[in-house]
Amino acid sequence: MEGIRAIGGVVVLTSLALLPDVCEAVFGGTLIADEAIVDITPAGATTGATAVTISYLNRKGSKVRDIDTATTAVPVQMILTISGNTSRVYIELDQPPDGLSQVRVTQGPSVITQDIVGDGRVLFDVVPAP
Repeated sequence: MEGIRAIGGVVVLTSLALLPDVCEAVFGGTLIADEAIVDITPAGATTGATAVTISYLNRKGSKVRDIDTATTAVPVQMILTISGNTSRVYIELDQPPDGLSQVRVTQGPSVITQDIVGDGRVLFDVVPAP
């Protein structure tokens, strides 16, 4: 019986070792289903380009729509149009290993800022417009 447990432990450890790296999202806050302005500002010391992908998840949680993508080594501004059917917005950055960028989302008087080191993702919940 102990041999079976030992083999099971090896299988579990091997399975864990084979899992791919997962990009976990940092919670950025809540947005309203409306327009928002996203500013991506790579730090001056960042070498190479940063790829930006913005994805939308619908309220059923069944469909992701990628719209805006950009590759930049300089600050870039993007306009988001968030529909009333959207439940979450993800902003994903793929940067060089030494990459550091600031993500700033402005919606009306509200400004949300998040620093991302290396590859990372910021998640925003979306509430219907009043």
